[in-house]
Amino acid sequence: MTATLASLARQAGVDPSLVSRVLRGDPSARVSKEKRARILELARATGYRANRLAKSLRTQKTMILGMLTPDITNPFHSWLFRAVEERANAAGYDVILCNTDDDPERSRKVIRTLSEGHIDGLLVATARKDDSSIEFLREIGMPYVLLNRHRGNLDEPGYGPDAYRAGWIGGEHLIGLRHRRIGFLQGDLAVGQMADRLSGFRAVMASHDLPVDDNLVITGLKSRSEASAATNRLLRLPASRRPTAIFVPNTILTDGVIHAVHNARLRVPEEMSILGYSAGSAPEVTSLCVPTAEIGHRATDHLIGFLATGANGPVPGGFVHVDVEIVDRGTTAPPR
Repeated sequence: MTATLASLARQAGVDPSLVSRVLRGDPSARVSKEKRARILELARATGYRANRLAKSLRTQKTMILGMLTPDITNPFHSWLFRAVEERANAAGYDVILCNTDDDPERSRKVIRTLSEGHIDGLLVATARKDDSSIEFLREIGMPYVLLNRHRGNLDEPGYGPDAYRAGWIGGEHLIGLRHRRIGFLQGDLAVGQMADRLSGFRAVMASHDLPVDDNLVITGLKSRSEASAATNRLLRLPASRRPTAIFVPNTILTDGVIHAVHNARLRVPEEMSILGYSAGSAPEVTSLCVPTAEIGHRATDHLIGFLATGANGPVPGGFVHVDVEIVDRGTTAPPR
């Protein structure tokens, strides 16, 4: 027979509420060391597992958070989830991770499912400039905090890098090395951060009175293989038009660029400089590094802090930008 709080309480000769408090590790539970040890031993011996559904019906809380990620194979989002889960677990929450393949329709479907009493709040790393799934969250009053991306509405709660600033910093770095023909590879511009990185890059080029050759700007890339193919197109340009550096502010696309440049047997950085984007602090190539742990921790703390108030609906606070920095791994240098 499945062990319950009531059956454990009968065997220990105490009230079920005391068993519950002991198993939760409540330090204020008034119980002797011997009785506490007896309760814990009974729980182990019987294989007792808490009935989460029954508890959620009593407390109106599941103690579960949801997290939406656009691509779990992207190292950036793997690092981000690890930080979220670490902080959530420390506060007594579990996390359900849902991959959406960056598909708005799939996001809406997942959100509808999660919102049917399965979670207390949601961490959203899938926001787009025009995102009806987030409007749905607002309509049903599901508390949420954005991760990494925002929709252009900086009044929404969230944490992530300043994408415009990242584009500017990356361009400034390469311009400072005297590069003038700079390739720029990016993903879907319907994602606000990706469009903002390109805007920042264009702005810093303009600030130095340098033209941006649109033939060297390739966007809408979705995978490493597409980034590799796009790089090959750039490398086949005549020498006078070929870029001397490639700026790829996207974690998953960076690998494709490196692959293509190496296959072309070009020396890095002597014949081609590469500036990438990284979720970690020790990238393989010179990169704009994003503090993913800080983003995940702060966003999770924000959401859990709001849930602790017992409130529902919109989470207060605007989008908070965290700093990015360039970590030099020797893959950028002045052009020959």
